[in-house]
Amino acid sequence: MQLVTYGINHNTAPINILERIAFNEDVLPVALNSLKQHPNVIEAVVLSTCNRTEIYCHLSGDYSNVINLWLHQFHHQDPDSLTQFLYQYEGDNAVRHLLRVAPPHGRGYRAGITSAGLRLAKLIRNSQ
Repeated sequence: MQLVTYGINHNTAPINILERIAFNEDVLPVALNSLKQHPNVIEAVVLSTCNRTEIYCHLSGDYSNVINLWLHQFHHQDPDSLTQFLYQYEGDNAVRHLLRVAPPHGRGYRAGITSAGLRLAKLIRNSQ
């Protein structure tokens, strides 16, 4: 069993690519249900914001490329057309990534330390 993260964000892809694979509120339940129907997916979480789309999965068996293929199929994209923009983390690296982008508990933040908003605030402070 393995924890994996597949994602795409504002640093890895242009906005037109991000828009093609974003999950809006209406489609998110359908997407999650579709993903959980895959025989290798034990548990799954889909995170989709204006800056990133990430899929976190607990997978069993041979999981090689399962999420990548599902993402392309669900969004009706040509096979491997998104691959150059995607990143993938496995095991401990998937957990580290989640902790890096997750909001700090109890602070009311809407993004983790990699947030574009936090970087923008820092740039503004530094330029004053």
